[in-house]
Amino acid sequence: MINTRHLLVFSFVLGLLLPLSSAHAGEYKAPRILDGSVDEGARYYRVICPDDKHTSIHIYYEDYLQFKKGDVCYVENGKDKCSKGWSIDDAAVKACKAKKI
Repeated sequence: MINTRHLLVFSFVLGLLLPLSSAHAGEYKAPRILDGSVDEGARYYRVICPDDKHTSIHIYYEDYLQFKKGDVCYVENGKDKCSKGWSIDDAAVKACKAKKI
């Protein structure tokens, strides 16, 4: 038999857990970054955005043999937008937010 006290405790615990689990439902989802290819001093990555938009980013290397990173870029309105200070993740987020061509 279910004791009333147990039912109250269960209801109380369930009441505490439900808001915690639903708080994560609206979280921002990070873009998925898939390794692409290497071509003459540049490495390319495919990016799948949270809204299922597909785009790409690329890294130009100052010295590819020593992996000395140069600019990290994405394309917006047909032009490269680049910075040496961006990480791959930063560029992917910016690419996902970029205006569509």
